[in-house]
Amino acid sequence: MKRKIEIWADSFHEGEWCCDHLEMVAKASGYLCDKTYKRGFIPQYCFEKTGQTIVLKVYGSYSAWSGLPEKIRELLDWGKPDFIAYDPEGDKILFAVEETSATMTGNQPVQRCERQYGSALYKIPYWYLVSEFGRHLDGGIRRDSIWPSISALKLSIHFQTPSIVLHYSGENAPEDYESGRGLSLLFDALFQWIEVFAVNKDPEILMDIMSRQYEEMLDFINSQWRNMIDFIPNQDLLQDKRTARRLAYCGVGRKEEIKGTLDGFLQWPLTTEVEEDKKIHWKRSDLLTFDPLSELLETDIELKNCYILSGNASSGRPPTQKQVIDFLKKQKEAFEKGGKMNPPAFYNLKLSSFSKTSSGNYNLTTSKNILYLYDNSRTLKNTIVKAYGRLQNRLNAFDKEVPAIVYISNSLAPRRIFGDPFVGQLAAYAIIFGKFDQRKRLVVAYYPHQSYTYYKEAKGKGKKIVRELADYIIFAGGVAICTATEEVY
Repeated sequence: MKRKIEIWADSFHEGEWCCDHLEMVAKASGYLCDKTYKRGFIPQYCFEKTGQTIVLKVYGSYSAWSGLPEKIRELLDWGKPDFIAYDPEGDKILFAVEETSATMTGNQPVQRCERQYGSALYKIPYWYLVSEFGRHLDGGIRRDSIWPSISALKLSIHFQTPSIVLHYSGENAPEDYESGRGLSLLFDALFQWIEVFAVNKDPEILMDIMSRQYEEMLDFINSQWRNMIDFIPNQDLLQDKRTARRLAYCGVGRKEEIKGTLDGFLQWPLTTEVEEDKKIHWKRSDLLTFDPLSELLETDIELKNCYILSGNASSGRPPTQKQVIDFLKKQKEAFEKGGKMNPPAFYNLKLSSFSKTSSGNYNLTTSKNILYLYDNSRTLKNTIVKAYGRLQNRLNAFDKEVPAIVYISNSLAPRRIFGDPFVGQLAAYAIIFGKFDQRKRLVVAYYPHQSYTYYKEAKGKGKKIVRELADYIIFAGGVAICTATEEVY
């Protein structure tokens, strides 16, 4: 039996790196391995054992090939993984992998979460290999965020397809691929996945390696969440040794065999369900730059209408006066191209709308918090209408009285909200905080400095993510868009 698999990659280097590691696993598994270069530059690998032959052929740089398979093209619309395994005979993607050596600080940890979602949506197994520890610009050591891992767990359960985050490096060996178990776990799993497909191995062999990977993810979340947030749901299940195996059953499409034992897993509670000692940081914060809706969202924290996850919120990097003036000019021009609205809406932001820093730059940040978890969408609607009266008698979906989440991006750069890291943020937070929960949350994205007209003209993965995962978007001047209908209010 001979099976051919194509490894499509962002570059020949990435594709060859993948196959070199697969070759090491193959040799350890008793395969005879041979590596050649077709036409002098296309790496090809041949693994042989007991009459079984697996051939891997590398196609480096997606855009360099006129014959890019349509299934791969569709996946790339959600962002480019570093490499993809593809079965040309069956026209099927076997898996996709993203790996990064970037230091996971600030916005970086979640900026690839839109790729997690795109792969899960198409039921494509997805791995994200990331450094657990990285050296920051200030010389200090930073540790990765829990959010990509939690997002992956919830996607695995909902779509019954593997979504895995693996870590390499160590606190004393930051960004070192040879430290930690992530690299070996990744390629052990990928090779077993290939064997199940290529030589008809029993899929049951996947259960052990998948369980070990989910166990690694759970151990990481258990060790890191207290450094980031005040509480996390389902601590009992996070620490239960059986949970990793149950997640593995979900990942290989056998969710029915765990009989509902993960129902409600990592579903974030209502305010009334949170213990009192966990609410000590539920206090409003002063805004850096005034915004009517942000001010009321902070007030709702005090009223226990919503909650935040931590008192450790931070602000973005303040731009210069010249940048702010240039951005505001473009935003206002774009807004006015949309024409008159009924009820009227205006883009009234100007330089004096933003507070100045001690260095003479300007704060774009309104509230330092970018997430608010509401118990009741009708309560959130009342808050929005109080800030923007023009939305009275609109936003009908809010009247269903379901829980809701508000995500804020304070970006002023035109169209920036549809690029990295903001679409990754929205993807991660929508998935983590309720888009696919049993008790589904309404997802609202708020862009207080952006013109609504940019949504209509947006293309690519940014538009896809916003349309897929946000129910409503609210822009400067209180203009709202329902993503399901694209109706502008």
